[in-house]
Amino acid sequence: MLVTLRVTNFAIISELEINFEEGLNIISGETGAGKSILVGAVNLLLGGRASPDLIRSGYDEAQVEGLFDIGRSPSVQNILREKGFDSGEELLISRSISKTGRNKVFINGKLATVSLVSEITSGLVDISSQHEHQRLLDPDTHIWVLDNFGQLNDELRDYQVLYFQYEGLKRKLEKLSREAKNKEEQEDFIKFQIREIRKLNLKPGEEEELERERNLLKHAELLFSASSESYDLLYGETGSILEKLSVVKKNLEELSQIDKSVSSFLEMLNESQVNLSELAYSIRDYKNSIVFNPTRLADIEGRLHEIQRVTRKYGGSTASVLQRLRELEEKLEVLENTEFLLEELKLKLKKKFDVVYNKARSLSESRKRAARRFAKAVEKNLQQLGMTEAKFSVRFKEIPGVQVNEKGIDIVEFYFSANPGEELKPLARVASGGELSRIMLALKVLLSDNQSRETLIFDEVDAGIGGKTASLVGRMLSKISKNQQVICITHLPQIACFGNLHFTVFKKVKNKRTETFISKLGSEEREKEIARMLGGLKISDRTLAHARELLKNV
Repeated sequence: MLVTLRVTNFAIISELEINFEEGLNIISGETGAGKSILVGAVNLLLGGRASPDLIRSGYDEAQVEGLFDIGRSPSVQNILREKGFDSGEELLISRSISKTGRNKVFINGKLATVSLVSEITSGLVDISSQHEHQRLLDPDTHIWVLDNFGQLNDELRDYQVLYFQYEGLKRKLEKLSREAKNKEEQEDFIKFQIREIRKLNLKPGEEEELERERNLLKHAELLFSASSESYDLLYGETGSILEKLSVVKKNLEELSQIDKSVSSFLEMLNESQVNLSELAYSIRDYKNSIVFNPTRLADIEGRLHEIQRVTRKYGGSTASVLQRLRELEEKLEVLENTEFLLEELKLKLKKKFDVVYNKARSLSESRKRAARRFAKAVEKNLQQLGMTEAKFSVRFKEIPGVQVNEKGIDIVEFYFSANPGEELKPLARVASGGELSRIMLALKVLLSDNQSRETLIFDEVDAGIGGKTASLVGRMLSKISKNQQVICITHLPQIACFGNLHFTVFKKVKNKRTETFISKLGSEEREKEIARMLGGLKISDRTLAHARELLKNV
């Protein structure tokens, strides 16, 4: 339930706060006073599109806040918990719109995204407006209305799982069929690529190993020279480091005879001599292993050139080329077995279609059963709205050519006749504005019984009706509000008089600027507002009496 709506610097609203209650909340006011702006603000809280144009002139930011009571909405509480938000009995959504485009959304004080707000509030509020009348004229929406009434969405989802599997197989078959058309040409090209790669006889890591060997062969002279010189300095020449260390050792031995503390120096020297001797022998062995082989170097250069030519063509590295070879071999195997695979896939597709079609037929039967109940229920509600002779039916056609789509096999359209003796015709061709308003309300009543939304908002859906019919509409809104919070924006006193709570929206100039204000009406103020709605600007004793009578007879 929407408890509080607070709006700041939004359109022509400077600052406004409304506290709604359970039951039927009425909002009235002159045309252009800003009633529908409030609906726009609520729409933002539900994840609607934000635009900088909505910001009040002269300000950089607009803000809308809504406090919801979600104590009876366990599904909303579960989503909040799953997403890491506080999940008590209250939900606070705050949304700011900035001229810089840096818009922000907060859920219970924590930064969130617009998509998350849409997900959380999808089961809280339903807004009906005059625009929705036009959607009702579109037959594509009729199947959605019927499925919602019949609570068939789970069955529809089960069907769609199978349908999308079928569509995936269909796309796979189409792709394979295209490949089969130029199969011979593809096979020749793939075989050429496979031969080119296989001829090279690549081994994993070969390129890196050849690069290392080439580097050694190219620098063999430098390696030999440096290692020879190092060996000679350490051991191989007169006056080498190890020879000089022998002299140092002799001196330290003499010193240790006199000063025992020098013994530690002698130990370090002995260790160093051993290490340097091992180093000298290792350098000697390394020097002797160096190979001078210009022929081998030329072979390596040629081999690397071939490898690099192929790797540039097939992936950039030896590993990529070998992976490409495996893929080409697999693709060739597929092409060589194309005819077999095509037949196998066609058979699989046919079996899947049979499963999908049978599921669609089952869904269609469920829809037809729901349609019979739906038509009777709509007629009953229309009778309560003053259309005592109205007839309503749901007509089915199957998609031509034994086909299916994501909705099943059905094309659903609502048919309607307002007057006895008149043939039922498509709703879009026969319903007037006033009739559409009542049909919309009749549908909303039915759908509200099947949906968990706790707040229904009606934005001037009473277009084209008045008098006795308006009273019937008001009575039905009052009936709905016994189980759900209803917020109704209306110009009709016959509807407004049924409200449990009544607000009036008005404009006035403040500080040389036009602003929208809202006021909660007490009993006397409400009489005057109903009288204004009855008689225009001039409120007479007669209109006041009429207003009191309307309120009294509710």
